[in-house]
Amino acid sequence: MEEPNSILFQSRAFRKGKEQNRLNLFRLAMFRVRVNKIESIRDLDGNLGKRVELIEDRQIPHFVMRPQTEEAKVVQDVIQAMQQQLPVFPMRGEVAIPKIILFLTEQEYESLGIEFDVNQLYEIMLESQTIQFRKVTA
Repeated sequence: MEEPNSILFQSRAFRKGKEQNRLNLFRLAMFRVRVNKIESIRDLDGNLGKRVELIEDRQIPHFVMRPQTEEAKVVQDVIQAMQQQLPVFPMRGEVAIPKIILFLTEQEYESLGIEFDVNQLYEIMLESQTIQFRKVTA
């Protein structure tokens, strides 16, 4: 058995603590969501409630592709003009991926203590079997 004051014991304890900290980092997940939709619902017992849809809010990188031929440049210009003019072809800088949908009775919604508003941003933290919501302010 090693002495608690020995350098070897302290080094092993330090490495073990460092590994534990690294594991704790992997246990924490954080991402940003935006409230996309809030709907009124009824549960199976007929109680009123809310359906809250949260979508992941993240930016996608813009890739600039230079056309090699004159024909490809004309096609690219036409598509860009259509995207700007017609709502059928939206130009999006964000990707909306459904992340969480909450089905809550009115009592559960009030117990949660969060007043969800459409388009409000939240940071979601997942850690040690808990979900934490933190409202993002400008």
